[in-house]
Amino acid sequence: MNIIKEIINNILTAGKIGIMKSFDWVTRSSRSEYWYWIPFSFISYILLGFICHLLGLGMLIQAIYVLIIILASIGMNIRRLHDINRSGMWILIGFIPIFGELVLLYWSILKGTEGPNQYGVRPPEIHEIDVKIIK
Repeated sequence: MNIIKEIINNILTAGKIGIMKSFDWVTRSSRSEYWYWIPFSFISYILLGFICHLLGLGMLIQAIYVLIIILASIGMNIRRLHDINRSGMWILIGFIPIFGELVLLYWSILKGTEGPNQYGVRPPEIHEIDVKIIK
């Protein structure tokens, strides 16, 4: 059960960091921050859609949330590129069908630059951050 709590905490921590740093396009994001962000954004969107449907709130709230998640995801991708010492402009390679997406996927799997690089100091991995959202 502790592993499940740890995974949930990691996902929620990555979500909190991702939302808070939505417009931070100059620093770095660790691999774990990036990969825990993906389930956070997906699960939170599904939950919000379910809640909006139950409460009859319509699509406006979901549309606003999608905009927030898109902006936060762009920031997360740029910071992840910075972690491997690449310019955030490389995110544009994703517009090349299949090839660009595969390149970005490969880069997102790479280990970040050890120590500082031109985009700042090495970010901590999610499990190194001492924040426990679920006790």
